[in-house]
Amino acid sequence: MSLRVQVNSPHDVSVPTPVRIEVPSSKVPLGDIVLRAASGRAFPTQRLDDGSFVAIVSGLKAGKPSVFTLEAGEGQRSGVELVATDKGLSLQLPQGEFATYHYSADWARPFLHPLIGPDGKAVTRSYPVIPGVEGETQDHPHHKSLWTAYGEVNDADDWSEGEGHAYIRHQEFVTKDSGPACGGFQASAIWITGDGAALLDEERSVHLFNVGPDWRMMDYDLTLTAAYGEVHFGDTKEGGILSVRVATVIDGNKGGRIENSVGGVSETACWGRPAAWCDYSGVIEGSHLGIAVMDHPDNLRHPTRWHVRDYGLMTTNSFAEGAFEGGETEGYRLAADQTLRFRYRVLIHRGDATTGHVAEAYASFANPPVATAS
Repeated sequence: MSLRVQVNSPHDVSVPTPVRIEVPSSKVPLGDIVLRAASGRAFPTQRLDDGSFVAIVSGLKAGKPSVFTLEAGEGQRSGVELVATDKGLSLQLPQGEFATYHYSADWARPFLHPLIGPDGKAVTRSYPVIPGVEGETQDHPHHKSLWTAYGEVNDADDWSEGEGHAYIRHQEFVTKDSGPACGGFQASAIWITGDGAALLDEERSVHLFNVGPDWRMMDYDLTLTAAYGEVHFGDTKEGGILSVRVATVIDGNKGGRIENSVGGVSETACWGRPAAWCDYSGVIEGSHLGIAVMDHPDNLRHPTRWHVRDYGLMTTNSFAEGAFEGGETEGYRLAADQTLRFRYRVLIHRGDATTGHVAEAYASFANPPVATAS
């Protein structure tokens, strides 16, 4: 059995992007499947637990329907794999490891380290996970590659690792999945004070897409639940629901480039400013690479503000206003038993934001192509 799949996109798609395909239950093909273009080209495709499919597609043109066939076939056998190691949970691509999720209670909070881009080059700093790397800065030991933290949560400091700081404690993996198109996990965690009092519950979903050798693409989805009473997120710059510390060699004060979706270039033009995405790029061991973080339109106070610094820090901060603009504001209060969801996409690319097609990739994240099967 094969199905005709038509994909419509409101914008050009040259950056490989995930497309979800809903299939009538009576027509779901059995066994291995592949999405194939009229040219014969096959795209990484896999079946999801709900009976739908996801394929990694590129070459779409704005307003011009593209027709594919969803058919039985061996397709691409390699893809995203999860491998347990003595350090944590490794996320691996056909090109090699992308990152390891470190969740041990030996650390104050879970984090992904390192983030490895094209050519096998890490775009995030090794310190403090691997100390003493020649040429690296040794400041801010709470900056661990890619992580979540916030500095004022019911007056608890869940950002730094100073005296009395709060923690985020991994509880369990709810799901783990691998496949030719994507793979990742959903994990539960609890935010606690330095004295062990519960602040809130967290569900974190991390999914990596098999987008080929020139890109790395990951979706990062975080849901916070005020399960223990109202939670107040204070107005402070010290925090980031998604935080990145880039490789030292591309710090803004070492020749790296900071830019955002509204045309800002440099720390001065991007720090504290609302933007749909922010990008950090530069030359790493001979390869010109960048990392972009994208804020989903459904997120709180989109477009988010960015705590982005020349010394290599880039974070999303939807709670702070006065900390960036001056004055005092309430921050944000999450009522008891209510939830707050954040969705981000991380793209590692070649070149700067322009040559890396970050704006185009963001368009596919914010307004994805739509597939219909018949």
